[in-house]
Amino acid sequence: MIITAEQIRSLGARRFSDITEEQLQAVARGDAVTQKKRRVRPAYSNALTPESPEVSGIQARGRVGYEPGRMNKTETRYFNYLQMRQKAGEIAEIRFEAFKLRLADRTFYTPDFDVMLADGMLEFHEVKGYMEDDAAIKLKVVAELFQAFRFKLVRWIENDWVITDVL
Repeated sequence: MIITAEQIRSLGARRFSDITEEQLQAVARGDAVTQKKRRVRPAYSNALTPESPEVSGIQARGRVGYEPGRMNKTETRYFNYLQMRQKAGEIAEIRFEAFKLRLADRTFYTPDFDVMLADGMLEFHEVKGYMEDDAAIKLKVVAELFQAFRFKLVRWIENDWVITDVL
């Protein structure tokens, strides 16, 4: 028996081995052939929801609900501090999340603020309330890769801004 690629495709099969015996017999008789029914996977009914008792009390790490281009409370407070320095003439320009620096394949770093000082020097400021290990490593890597710029780590500690140079 000869069966063409068109006939295999009309059965909804990708290969000859996907065709059932009944479908082969129907093709041999020249009957109209219906497509093989595909198995549909059921939706997971045991998925956890925020209301589930198993989920209560669990906190995700990182910035939950993070939206690019939107400042958190610490960043907003620091932006107000930078604006005061800008009015004093120390800073020429402030931008929030304006750059995206490529570190490696599918790995990027977006500094919180790029700050142009009055003398024209460009600095990148990273504002952290809490510093995870991976964030510290990424900040050091970006400072080594882009040595033409200054990178600053900014923390709010005991009612004051603590600004440290990275590297």
